[in-house]
Amino acid sequence: MLPPDFDQWVKFVHKFGLINWLRGFENWFGFSFNSVLNTERWFYIWFIHLNSGLKYVKLTIKNQGTRLRLLTFLLKKSVA
Repeated sequence: MLPPDFDQWVKFVHKFGLINWLRGFENWFGFSFNSVLNTERWFYIWFIHLNSGLKYVKLTIKNQGTRLRLLTFLLKKSVA
């Protein structure tokens, strides 16, 4: 379930043109998403992980859970 400020995140991403950066980031990692919204949602959850000290490992989005767990694992390895 997404936090209530998800809409603000989407507006922020579009306002500052970050979606192009996110798209490049997903291409660099080889991830494939069905829509821009999925990309925004996935990265929003990714930033939640970073800001919360990677506590929400079980937080998953439909069809994105495996990728999220993989990224969380990689982030933990890089932070440790």
